[in-house]
Amino acid sequence: MRASQLARAVIVIISIDVCATKGCTKGWFGENCKYKCQCADDKCDINGLCASDVKCKRGWFGPLCQYHNLLNLTTVSVSPMGLKLLANTDKCPKNKTSTTVEVDLKDQYFMQWIRLIGKEKVTDMAGFDPMNITFKRNPKDAVINRCLNPKTYVQRDKNLIDVVCDLKDTFSVVNITGDIVRNICTIQISGGRNVALRQFARQSSNYFNHDGSQGLNFSQASNAVDGNTGSFEERTCTHTTDGNRDKNPNWNLTLAMQHLVHRYILYNRPSQGDRLRNFQLMSYSPERKLIFNYTGPNESRPSYLITTVPSLVPLTYIHVFAGYNASLFLTLCELEAFGDSYCSGNNFGLECNRSCNCDDRSEKCFVATGSCVSGCASGFYGEACSNECPLNRWGVDCLQPCNIQCLNDTCHSVTGSCAHGCDPGYHGHDCSQLLEESQMLAVALVVPLVTCLLILFTIAYIFWKRRNNKNGKKEVKAFDTSAKFSSEKHTKRTSFNTSDSDGQSESSPSKSVSENSLTYVNEVKLPPDTSIQVKDLQQFLRSHDTNYFLEQFKNIPIPTDVSMKVGQSLDNRQKNRYKDICTYDHSRVNLEINTLKNEGAYINASYIEGYKNEEKLIASQGPNAVILNDFVRMLWEQKVEKVVMLTNLTEDGKIKCERYWPEDGEKEFGRITIRLTTTQTFADYTIRRLELIKAGHPTQYIKHFHFTSWPDKGVPRTPWSLVDFEERVFVEQTLKPVVVHCSAGVGRTGTFIALRHVMKEAQDTGRVDFFKTVGKMRQARVMMIQTAEQYEFLHRAALVAITFLGTTVTAEDIGSITETLEMKTVTGRTQLKKQFQDVCTVSEDVCEDEPESNQEEDVIYQNAANNAEPMSKYAFVKSRAMYRLRLTSEPESTGETINAVLVSSFTKKENYILTHIPLFSTVADFWLLAILYDVSVLIVFDDLKENDASYLPTRTEEPLVATPFVINTKPVNESDHWAEIEVKVKVEKNKGANLGVGSGSYYFTHFKTSFQDFNPKEILTILKQTRQIVSSTAGRVMFMCRNGATYSGLACVLTLLLDRMDHDNCLTVPNVVGAVKSIRPEVIPTLEQYRTLYLALQRYSETTASYTNLNKAATFPAA
Repeated sequence: MRASQLARAVIVIISIDVCATKGCTKGWFGENCKYKCQCADDKCDINGLCASDVKCKRGWFGPLCQYHNLLNLTTVSVSPMGLKLLANTDKCPKNKTSTTVEVDLKDQYFMQWIRLIGKEKVTDMAGFDPMNITFKRNPKDAVINRCLNPKTYVQRDKNLIDVVCDLKDTFSVVNITGDIVRNICTIQISGGRNVALRQFARQSSNYFNHDGSQGLNFSQASNAVDGNTGSFEERTCTHTTDGNRDKNPNWNLTLAMQHLVHRYILYNRPSQGDRLRNFQLMSYSPERKLIFNYTGPNESRPSYLITTVPSLVPLTYIHVFAGYNASLFLTLCELEAFGDSYCSGNNFGLECNRSCNCDDRSEKCFVATGSCVSGCASGFYGEACSNECPLNRWGVDCLQPCNIQCLNDTCHSVTGSCAHGCDPGYHGHDCSQLLEESQMLAVALVVPLVTCLLILFTIAYIFWKRRNNKNGKKEVKAFDTSAKFSSEKHTKRTSFNTSDSDGQSESSPSKSVSENSLTYVNEVKLPPDTSIQVKDLQQFLRSHDTNYFLEQFKNIPIPTDVSMKVGQSLDNRQKNRYKDICTYDHSRVNLEINTLKNEGAYINASYIEGYKNEEKLIASQGPNAVILNDFVRMLWEQKVEKVVMLTNLTEDGKIKCERYWPEDGEKEFGRITIRLTTTQTFADYTIRRLELIKAGHPTQYIKHFHFTSWPDKGVPRTPWSLVDFEERVFVEQTLKPVVVHCSAGVGRTGTFIALRHVMKEAQDTGRVDFFKTVGKMRQARVMMIQTAEQYEFLHRAALVAITFLGTTVTAEDIGSITETLEMKTVTGRTQLKKQFQDVCTVSEDVCEDEPESNQEEDVIYQNAANNAEPMSKYAFVKSRAMYRLRLTSEPESTGETINAVLVSSFTKKENYILTHIPLFSTVADFWLLAILYDVSVLIVFDDLKENDASYLPTRTEEPLVATPFVINTKPVNESDHWAEIEVKVKVEKNKGANLGVGSGSYYFTHFKTSFQDFNPKEILTILKQTRQIVSSTAGRVMFMCRNGATYSGLACVLTLLLDRMDHDNCLTVPNVVGAVKSIRPEVIPTLEQYRTLYLALQRYSETTASYTNLNKAATFPAA
């Protein structure tokens, strides 16, 4: 295992958030594409790494080339001049005599740290004393400042040393003396990294054009942190509106995490530069306490440099205020804030999401690199102490060679114990002890004898097995993940009883399996070929019904001769939520034992191999009260970074899982405290960020993905939401195990893990094998995928996920993607047309079978269609029976349901309603619908025709009566294309009780537009108004048009897409459209409308360029 690990390159991984792996535009990488690539060729991979033969861009160095090298400033002088400023150790200057080097930066800076790169390995750079580094404010300054409290970080695998001094001031000159200078090829001085890039910015106002329209594209706040210091004419600067509208122009920046900042650079607009005169810059702590206050000079400059000593208090907020009284505009082309992360505990890195790995466990490692003064923990070496020792070395920094008497010259990386035994004549854990002559003789006699006995025993065993097989007994072999499968009729296929467990406890068995290596004790054979080509999957689903999936599910084998002794022991039974679902001994997760704390080894969780072992997964039951602390211990010990939860805490009145995170603040679970830092709630899932804190250890960070839309019974009606959720989970890479759990940890958990497996298989081979995938998972955990319904749902979810792989786009790329989609494929279709056709067919194929509808109601809508104008087409948008909304019936009502459907908004479940303009016979039902379903806003497209039913008064002074409702209206706002009114619906006294509504008045906002084309500009103009109205309401929103789909559907879908783009900066158009079409197929009925979605998104992106994402705070200190 060690060898296979060493065969893979060790990568420094930045925590990537939503849609990062879908690709950033050139020159950007990381979470929300917020880090700028500083490779010499401007090309980074998704983790920010340069190609192996590419160095950092001139002026940048350090991890991921993110740190600014102050020696690259044009005014710098270095003596002796032969010293190189860039790392180029193959051409070091011939500097064999001078023992002093001095650098003059010509201006005062705070020097975060100094890197010295030498000709030889640092082990040969003897005699270096960091106290030989001194600083001066200027070359003529008589005061010499020594390097106080120096920390020296030596990277023994490279020829470099990093030195951090405790500086109390800014300096211009640094002097290094000593013999080490003869070996120095390069000096690099860190000026920090720009922590302001693409952070969340806002300003007091946006510039308005002369025609009164808002100039969003070239005035928005985010322009000042887009990495472009260009001129205003290039439209990369911010711009507030005039002083008559904005009396206090200001610009604000919120950093996603805490930083220590020591240098600011403000880039001015070349023309009208006076507007930044006397500007004021202030920074605040997370608690909104003022940290730094600076007033700029009373003069115009191309840029303003502000240097300071970083406060001991980290900052989160930066404010810039206009100060030039002659003009109350604020224009800012770029703000750069140089510093570094402020990491609590023993953490380091750009996101403070990596743990120190020092030999001295109490040491706080270097925040930039993770290096340690005490050296790396035993068994590790290199930057960040993340490289395991080579097979022939061990100990701190891997400095110790394995004993030459170890077989294969390999030993344990931590203890030095010989991994494969000793050479003949030696013994001991490190093979350092010489055997006596008598012992060597005994070994020489015993080994051949034992070998002969083993051979005889093997022959006898084979003979016995063959004899048994002739009597009809099947052979059971050790499970090999690469073995062929064949059918076994005798394999157990019974379901498990998942009734609640009634009490259990724990033993302390020895560890039999690691997370990276599963040794199975049983194999069940499966049919030789059950795979399906991806291109045939859709047709396969069409040609196979539920009975087929039921029969195939029944034939998925369950291992029989597998030990469950540990989980079924009397000590551990109470730790199992359900009596018959516990772990196999060979694949269970083992916890560390602490008898003093009554902490045992057992937990109901199993290691599951990802596809080709590319990912590590743990399938677990949801914790019950008995194992709550054990579950948290597992997250800690496995260093889990992601948890996937697929159950609600209670379902159908029963507790399904204990809460293992605090509702707010923090909560202790044994020796571990969990702190809730952020919660983002969406329609179908919730994402939480948790911190795990344990005394004396670095804080660990977990992203908790909680899918909340799995129904109490059965499976989701359509797979769209789960596919979207799966993409959210795995868009962020991790090398740690991903814990997946529901209640029992087998049904929903098995479905989710199997979906991930077949998606990876489809990408790799172009085929999927559901039968073998589930069969293989059941070798590691009992009854993975519990029901045939879940098994069939897995097929439908896979069709959606695989069909639309790679269709996620970012706001920045939407324009280029739209152009690409208009290109024709080899079949002559455009890619856009193919995508649209896929959406239409897949959304139909993955729906549940339609139950019988209300025939009486169907006749009503069919008659309405027959009698109405052709454009009405009511019959063609009749709601599917399973989604049709139910009403309380009364004599005037037409039935128990109404032709309307619920659609989830981006953040709320079933928050939108799609319906048509009422018929004459359904006006009362329409208003009953609005009241019963807590509607606040009605958005109406199309004008009423003469033969259409009127659901509003024709005159504001005369009410409309639709018993038991009396409707009145009052104008609010209007333009040439839309009108907003307030609607008051009063329920007549004693006439609404049997409908489920009480007497009284209900109020609605009614927004109507006559818009009837697919011009993206016009659509966005309308939706700008409707989204503003919707944002200020708590109730549901009803979208209406004449047929309940053409315009209302387009507006609903585009609203969903715009909300998603605002929050995430990325979206998958087919997923959003498919989810709505599964509920109402007539939505987005044409390629023209589908194209309109992309064109509208492109225009919206060009005019807003929002960088808001899930992890950005939206609160600011008071100005």
